[in-house]
Amino acid sequence: MKLEVSMVQRRLPHYRIPLFQKLRVALAAQHIKFRLLYGKPTEEESEKNDSGDIEWAESLPTKYFFNEKILWQPFSRRVVSSDLIIISQENKHIHNIPMLLNPLRTQKIAFFAHGRNLQADNKNSVSERFKRWTTNRVDWWFAYTELTAALIQADGFPESKISVVNNSIDTSALAAFCEICKKTSKADLKQQLGINPYAPTAVFIGSLTAEKQIDVLLHAAKELHQQLPGFQLAIGGDGVMRPLVQTALASMPFIHWFGSVTGIQKAQLLMAADVMLQPGALGLGVLDAFVAGLPLVTLKTSRHGPEIAYLKNEVNALVVRDFDELIEKTVTLLTDFNYWRLVAAGARESSTQFSIDQTVQTFVGGIIAACGHPMVTTPAVSRG
Repeated sequence: MKLEVSMVQRRLPHYRIPLFQKLRVALAAQHIKFRLLYGKPTEEESEKNDSGDIEWAESLPTKYFFNEKILWQPFSRRVVSSDLIIISQENKHIHNIPMLLNPLRTQKIAFFAHGRNLQADNKNSVSERFKRWTTNRVDWWFAYTELTAALIQADGFPESKISVVNNSIDTSALAAFCEICKKTSKADLKQQLGINPYAPTAVFIGSLTAEKQIDVLLHAAKELHQQLPGFQLAIGGDGVMRPLVQTALASMPFIHWFGSVTGIQKAQLLMAADVMLQPGALGLGVLDAFVAGLPLVTLKTSRHGPEIAYLKNEVNALVVRDFDELIEKTVTLLTDFNYWRLVAAGARESSTQFSIDQTVQTFVGGIIAACGHPMVTTPAVSRG
């Protein structure tokens, strides 16, 4: 009998599309039908201009309440034919609660999530304690990283039912664009982008949102320019903090804003830069630095996603204690080539360790184990 697996996502960012496409193909090879159901972003998320669409996926009605702190996205009737349902572990997803509490359910449920709200101010708040309680209400866990796995094991979930997928995205196109950009000198790339071709340059790529600490980024750029007069900062991204960046452009001409960037333009920014400066919350953006072989500098105290587990201080990135060290280490990277080369080499090496193909294979193996389904073939991954 053919199995059916459904994954429910609150929204669909464009960078997630390759994962779901590849997962569908790989599961089909195991005689498993894969369905994806997703809803709409919040108004703030819409500002990022990063939403995607898949023709075979199914849209869900989506309603946000109480300043977007509560989400109603009913899906249970749509997945009655599914053997396994993969959902997110977020307290605001109140439509999950009846399914998690149902003692008579016959369908298996799995979380694909962080394990904790790593941005929470109070780790022992009612909401965080409730989240920890839900940790053990599912049959399987697809943990984002080893950090996630450690958190949920600490909450009592058995290690034998955890698949650490090492959350990733398809970086093959970005890697190909970076190779194209290598045919052009760094100075020429900078000139094409309107940046001083001989200036030490940092790049920020990500959403212009509060958790990214855009104010700290701009303050750092000002301080770095004072210590290194030729310093330039290139910003690629969009979001609700856009006005703050636009205001800074008038008084700090060494800052260059390119709006939301993808494809070859994103690669050009990365390959024109000498370091990636990301003081605020990090997520999958760490993979951009790895692919480009760029030393990344971030604050340890920021509210990072679980992908912070991929960073090893002074091996493939610099995870600093405070603002002063952020400036000090960035200046060192921009003035000490041997130090820069050491961290850059570590970043390039890390790009081979976290791939979307490995994520898909781990997902497939976990789904088969969760369902007690025999392996039909070695997990295959679409290369298309």
